[in-house]
Amino acid sequence: MLDIEETDPHFEDGLAHYNAGRFEEAVCEWRALLDDDPQDADKHYTLGCGLDEAGHTDEAIQHYQEAIRLDPNHSQAHYALIQRQYSILYSSHDKAELRKLQDLCRHALTLQPLGPTFEAATLEILSFTEWRIGKRTAAIKTLRRAIEIDPSSIDGYRRLAMMQKATFDLVGSFRTVQAYMQHPDFDPSLCVPCAMCKRRLAGIALGAVGGVLLIWRLRRMR
Repeated sequence: MLDIEETDPHFEDGLAHYNAGRFEEAVCEWRALLDDDPQDADKHYTLGCGLDEAGHTDEAIQHYQEAIRLDPNHSQAHYALIQRQYSILYSSHDKAELRKLQDLCRHALTLQPLGPTFEAATLEILSFTEWRIGKRTAAIKTLRRAIEIDPSSIDGYRRLAMMQKATFDLVGSFRTVQAYMQHPDFDPSLCVPCAMCKRRLAGIALGAVGGVLLIWRLRRMR
């Protein structure tokens, strides 16, 4: 959420409703705020946030896009639009739409950064689009960069381990799973059962050892 420079009662009342979880009421106030100046990118973004929380996804996207049209360097609107499009495309394999999201991520990364958490989250979504399009090496590289920027993202480790396993980098996957399980935010109760993770970790380790032995045997046979 942005702070509108002028102290406006519509903004203040809307913010109070928003913080209290009364999103429809916030939307009403912020519609009135936007009516006063429909060419203000910040006000379009603010209304988009309220609409998003109220469940009006399509209209929220329209206001994020309008904020970007009015101010192409509006970092917050870019990030909000990226997050919303990502949630829509999470189960999609539409390469044209995924490439649009990819371009949006890349452009957002050239803007004034909002901080390491936002930058890393954008990189994680960029990695997701690269993976879905089939650029697996690029996806892994991008996700590694995201983790380097913000090591606190436990989802990054989980996704990286899955990508490494899918590309038969068993040693890399083993190390990433170890880092995932040692992460401060790792909650064994969410891994049902936790023993399954340990068996999977052991399986990856055995697979990695087996792969090394196979390569060694093939070399001996030459």
